[in-house]
Amino acid sequence: MESVQQFRVGCDLGACPCAPFPSSLRHGDWCDHAVLLNGDRGSFEFSAAEDRDLLADDRPLAWSWSAHVRHTVIVDRQRDKLYLRRWDVPTVIRQFEPPSREQGAIELLRVLHDAEPPQAPDVIHRVLGAFRLARDTCGREAPLDAVRVLNGLLLVADGVSRGRINRGAVERARTIGSALDTLGDKERSLAEVDALRKTTLSQDLGVLAHYFLDPDPRTGLVLNPELLLRHASSKLYQEAHLDLERSPQRSFPGMGSTSEPRGRGPRDVRFTPANLARALVQEAIKALRPRPRNHITVLDPACGSGIFLQEMLRELEGTARCGSVGVVGYDVSPLSVCMSRFCLNHAVRDLSRLKAGANVEERDSLRCLWPTSDVVVMNPPFMALTDLQPDRRTGVAEVLGDMQTGRVDISMAFVVKAVQALRPGGVLACVLPGSILHGRSGAAWRERMQHEADIVLMGRFEGYHYFPTSLVETCFLVLRRKSGRGCKQSPVQVVLAEEGAEDAALRALRLPEDDARRASGGVEVFRVEPADATGENWRPLHRGVYEQRRHLLARRLPNVAALFHVRQGAMTGNNEVFVLSMERLGDLPKVERKYFRPAAGTKTIYGGQLHPIEYVFYPYSEDGLLLKSEEDLEREVPTYFRKALKPRRRVLKNRSKIDRWWGLSRFCAWQFARMPRLVSAFFGGSGSIAFDEKGDYVVVAGHGWNWRGPLPGDHPFTSTRLPWAYLALLNSTVFERILSWFSVPLEGGQFRLEPRFLSRIPLPNLAGDEMAPEVIEHLVSIGREVHRGKLEDIRPRLDRVAAEAWGLPLSDCGE
Repeated sequence: MESVQQFRVGCDLGACPCAPFPSSLRHGDWCDHAVLLNGDRGSFEFSAAEDRDLLADDRPLAWSWSAHVRHTVIVDRQRDKLYLRRWDVPTVIRQFEPPSREQGAIELLRVLHDAEPPQAPDVIHRVLGAFRLARDTCGREAPLDAVRVLNGLLLVADGVSRGRINRGAVERARTIGSALDTLGDKERSLAEVDALRKTTLSQDLGVLAHYFLDPDPRTGLVLNPELLLRHASSKLYQEAHLDLERSPQRSFPGMGSTSEPRGRGPRDVRFTPANLARALVQEAIKALRPRPRNHITVLDPACGSGIFLQEMLRELEGTARCGSVGVVGYDVSPLSVCMSRFCLNHAVRDLSRLKAGANVEERDSLRCLWPTSDVVVMNPPFMALTDLQPDRRTGVAEVLGDMQTGRVDISMAFVVKAVQALRPGGVLACVLPGSILHGRSGAAWRERMQHEADIVLMGRFEGYHYFPTSLVETCFLVLRRKSGRGCKQSPVQVVLAEEGAEDAALRALRLPEDDARRASGGVEVFRVEPADATGENWRPLHRGVYEQRRHLLARRLPNVAALFHVRQGAMTGNNEVFVLSMERLGDLPKVERKYFRPAAGTKTIYGGQLHPIEYVFYPYSEDGLLLKSEEDLEREVPTYFRKALKPRRRVLKNRSKIDRWWGLSRFCAWQFARMPRLVSAFFGGSGSIAFDEKGDYVVVAGHGWNWRGPLPGDHPFTSTRLPWAYLALLNSTVFERILSWFSVPLEGGQFRLEPRFLSRIPLPNLAGDEMAPEVIEHLVSIGREVHRGKLEDIRPRLDRVAAEAWGLPLSDCGE
């Protein structure tokens, strides 16, 4: 092994971006050093040398600790051996043969990835201790001063490590100001030292400087600030920002805080892991058209600690995709602006080949004009419109205009402005809440975005592990603004990862186009046609789902909307008042119970049956409201009026859009007449659809299914045997599987059964001539058994017949 690059090729670790060390660390016998970036757990410091005694040197351990990676990989070229060390257990040295084939590299990577977490505090913990002490020293009312002190002392420590600042001068300093006076003019400007308050500059320095200059007491390792700022600044400043938001207790004077911060930050704070930011930046650069460009303008309108823009500078420096770049960051938080400005200007100063400039400003991005950009990268705030402050709510409404329907999210407005700011062929790479990719409130937004941009990449990490501070499922998108008519959209790349396989998925993005190799270990990376990835639902699905859905759609069956009018049921506006259990209903006089009907919905439909366990107050008939006045109420339902309605009169009157305060918020006139119909829960799966044979039930938390398709002769649908056949078909595991291709899953494995998801599902027309009579006979017979509560007993037979009706092999239906 003669170089870092050969090591990477030999190990087949081309998925690991290589970050060579700065020239200040390349000296003596240590001729090759780099940090190979391979995700949160798989990154490592790499050193290769001719020195026989390199294992006795702890400098590589200090470098890996400072760069916030767990492992050090050392190649002894003379012995042709590879050694693995960790900074938290320095006495343990593992020896390997240098991998020359793919399998050996994969095994080594697995060893790195599966290793236990460090047994000692890492560098972030160490520096955060200094930050908390600085925050306490500056005072809780001056968080910006704490950030600037941190920045300045990191530069002081960097100057000491490079020999540009005399360590003794720092140790002799008594105040924060005198320690920062050791900095040169450029460093003072970079750390914004001149913006510090005089009271801060005069504070006792205490042990602050020793956090950066002395060996860590737990590991004995000395901080290298340059490696920290280059490789771990995003993590450090994100944690510092969260630390300020959590506002833990003060620490003891001169000691700093040793406890881990607890709690969450604001609901719209969701910091981006460095490897995801890096992957999205790489995909954005690849998607940019035309390329190369002499100059690139990159904007992050919610820059936080500047992680996206830092990764952009690093990537362009390494790939030489352009001659120069200007990065622009906006954020409403002055803390974020201070952190991001420092990190970016430090990164710009560290560049050797790329000409770059950075501009970070405190701005409300929804209220200002964005620069015309080649690339926009962002992790915007996630928050529903109703949860925003009035001024931000107004800003979102102005941006979305007629796209504002339902419970919209502020992130949608950021995407709209981003696409509008892009040049033709420009690219947006962003992290978004998964709900806007499939929810009703995002329908108009998705339609507009499809007119203005093409989807290049869509990804989803299952579960909530990857963004621990987020309360919603998170997805990511890469969009390219359309560049004119006649431009054919390329296939869309889809990235999916099971919980815990996120790093592997991001590594797979950088591998060659080889689907068989890239779809293993809980990871899927593949391409689909644009029509498969757009439309009503942008939520990324598994590859097999796209294939199966495409096969089913090719059969050109009618969809649910063509055969049934699926309508949402009644809404009470106060279930506690209007929906009674069987026991509560039994407490009422028998004469009053006639104004109650059994409720059909999520709680009462299971196993393909209706269960009369809840009753809804429904004083309506075919002629409308029966009890038209309070006098009618007191006369007809005196007990219910006295015990339930009258005590809550004020609350019930405050409901919006009601005709009478004792009526339902949404009574659904189509339910006035007692008509047989299929009914479904609001969410569920197999067993969540039933047949109300007599029409006694009122659909409350669910939907009613009324036939709208053609029928032979003049017979009404409910007088035929078709309801029984559809009852069987819609309760099959086959239908649940197909439902999963179009709907959105909820916790517990259930699916949303709203018309907007159901309407596009292909459904056999059992009233036509296409279906074999014996299939319909089987379904009718099975449907009657389902109605009698035998669903689980006859499920295998039902699924065989259902698969035949849809024309699908059982293997595509979960068996």
